[in-house]
Amino acid sequence: MRKAEAQQLEEERLSMSSVMRKDLPRPTVINPDLFAPFKGQSEIEKMINEEMLILMVHDNQKYPLKGMKASRLPDLKRQKT
Repeated sequence: MRKAEAQQLEEERLSMSSVMRKDLPRPTVINPDLFAPFKGQSEIEKMINEEMLILMVHDNQKYPLKGMKASRLPDLKRQKT
């Protein structure tokens, strides 16, 4: 039974983002305005910023930090390209 539990925990750990696996610090406040496109920004930079924002929101929804409220997270939807 312990082997099955250990395997399940390892599978869950592997499904986490690298930030979560490495236990790196995460922001307690996510301001989507900081990731808004600006003039002169390339399409690739826009896509990277969008992905960073999506990952931060996802990690805080799935693994909330102490003091982080879901109501304070931006509601994001990935745009189809």
